[in-house]
Amino acid sequence: MELSLEDFLKMPELDIEVVRIRYEKDSSYICVCKSPSYNGTITVIFSAVKVLPGDCFTVYGAFEKHPSFGWQFKGKTAVPRTALTLQGIERYLIDNIAGIGKKKAKTIVGTFQFDTERIFKESPEKIKNLLNLSDKQFEKIINSWNKQNNEQSAIKSLARIGIYGKTAINIYKQYGEDAAEKVKENPYQLINDIKRVGFKVADAIAQQMGIAREDPRRIDAGIVFKLTELTEFGNVCYPINDFYQEAGKTLEVAEEHIVPECIKMISEGNIIEENGFLYTKGLYYDEREVAASLRAMNTEMFNEDVTEDVIHKTGIDYTEEQQQAIYLSTQKRLMVLTGGPGTGKTTTVKGIIEAHRQLGNYIICAAPTGRAAKRMQEATGMEAKTIHRLLEFNGEGFSRNRSNPLGEGLKSVLIVDESSMIDISLMRSLLAAIPNEMSLVLVGDIDQLPSVGPGTVLKDIVENDKYTKVRLTKIQRQAEGSDIIKTAHALNKGHMPKCENGKDVFFYNTTDMEADDILKYILMLTKNSLTRYSIMDVQILSPQHTGKLGTDSINQEIREIVNPEGEKVSGMLGDFRVGDKVMQTRNSYKLGVYNGDVGIITSYDEENKTMMVSFGDMSVEYNDTNSDDLVLAYACTVHKSQGSEYPVIIMPIVTQHYFMLERNLLYTGVTRAKEFLILCASPKAINCGIRNVNIKHRISRLKIKL
Repeated sequence: MELSLEDFLKMPELDIEVVRIRYEKDSSYICVCKSPSYNGTITVIFSAVKVLPGDCFTVYGAFEKHPSFGWQFKGKTAVPRTALTLQGIERYLIDNIAGIGKKKAKTIVGTFQFDTERIFKESPEKIKNLLNLSDKQFEKIINSWNKQNNEQSAIKSLARIGIYGKTAINIYKQYGEDAAEKVKENPYQLINDIKRVGFKVADAIAQQMGIAREDPRRIDAGIVFKLTELTEFGNVCYPINDFYQEAGKTLEVAEEHIVPECIKMISEGNIIEENGFLYTKGLYYDEREVAASLRAMNTEMFNEDVTEDVIHKTGIDYTEEQQQAIYLSTQKRLMVLTGGPGTGKTTTVKGIIEAHRQLGNYIICAAPTGRAAKRMQEATGMEAKTIHRLLEFNGEGFSRNRSNPLGEGLKSVLIVDESSMIDISLMRSLLAAIPNEMSLVLVGDIDQLPSVGPGTVLKDIVENDKYTKVRLTKIQRQAEGSDIIKTAHALNKGHMPKCENGKDVFFYNTTDMEADDILKYILMLTKNSLTRYSIMDVQILSPQHTGKLGTDSINQEIREIVNPEGEKVSGMLGDFRVGDKVMQTRNSYKLGVYNGDVGIITSYDEENKTMMVSFGDMSVEYNDTNSDDLVLAYACTVHKSQGSEYPVIIMPIVTQHYFMLERNLLYTGVTRAKEFLILCASPKAINCGIRNVNIKHRISRLKIKL
């Protein structure tokens, strides 16, 4: 029924059909639409993965009057729905129903026209007969139709209680058709049950439902949230009195509500207090076990001496520092090898491998990430695995542990590269799998960014005088001529590097340039680099995700240059195209891909709504349940680049990144470049980063416990 304009402008949800798209950027759309509730067209602003003319949605939001463009409906979420036009019905079937591609959709809609939805619901066997489907094909299509309709019904129910977008979809996937009722029972349970739903989202839902700020359920959830949030800044623990204040500010309640709930949770063992510091239960035991394991490993190995001919077996002329490291690796059960770029860590590792080979020891090589493991394997000629693969993660925990250790019964050595990336939890699992007969060599650069997870394990070991470590300081002859190496060491020492072109460093001064102009420059440089290198060899690094020069914006712009004609993937899978460079953002043990792995989308199956991604030596199939773990990877953050190395690095360093700029971030980004480093930077921004040293101090008691 058509409404009056006054009533129409009060509507909290609209059924719309897109007539044309006025603006599209980063999955945000401004569309001219028509609605069965209004005679005429309206402007609707909403976010969706992909929108085409003829598509139909139910959009939830409210009307707002723009000073220049008049009334516009600003949507909070948009749910696909069957269309009002034949073209729209076809598009809905193609994008959303597994087993239906363009040909089948055209046949169905051409035959049943506007009765298509009714036929699917009331007489689906007519679809089977029309398309001459097998039982298996028919079951797949009907199951997909029912799933889609159930999902839309549940998402609409969630929208009515203020839950929108991907959050609503993830809640539906977990709870099913009764999702809205489950949420009403206890919205704070979402934090434990739903991927990417944290306290803030759950709390917003709870507040809308009328749950009081002082409700014990809210305080308990808020305490865990705040403690967990502090660990996301790298802290393993936090001073308890400071925590009371922090939690009170976050929850906007007096400390008198926080303290008794904290004491109750400590008494119940849900969180742990030790010597005035508060821990999540998991991190407390992680830190305690790491400290105990490292203390136990700080012993002699009683190996025979390594002779000179063993040290020189590789044909490398080692420095005294390197020879000492090779020798100590055979005498100590635990040794750390650290040093900056160009100081010969990799060549020293080769010597360590050769020494242990001559001693008859079993040798295992590992690294925290897939790319780091691959680099280690290429450099040493030894098989190298990620730590997760080495420890045989089975989806719930590691198969390798104290009762099933690595190389049991064999005299052996485990060499782990890029060890600065290992957080306290992963280190606990790694140390638990090391038997008494195995020694450990940790290799890494303690001046790089610390691990993404809590702690600074490698740094804590190196800074403790009781543990054996060798720090390489002499730049090797083959690296002496590299301006990349000189730039890295200058940054690490707190010196301003040369802001000029060099042998393998190119500097573009962006002082007084607008962000739009800098972005154009980056696009041009990328395009020029691709005349010589593949897209996998050229990596743009930015300190942050957001902003004109953040990874999100750069990725969208770069794609229009390097992959403008790639086949678009269905909206159910994400805003991707065949040929896109993508990165896995979470460990997926089921798929065998891990956080930071980079690949290329090689194909898209329209009927089955799946796409294949090539990760070098293996291909992985993605569908709508796991594709949200992928992001475009033409540009990535410096943090995500850790453990990787690329022939060409293009790195913007500008004052817009002020809050992210710090010395070890600049140092880490620069050291990712193997052949060429291109800096789009202002000297002022570089100097700002150099001056920011350890601005994010991590709280841990590991050094004390060691």
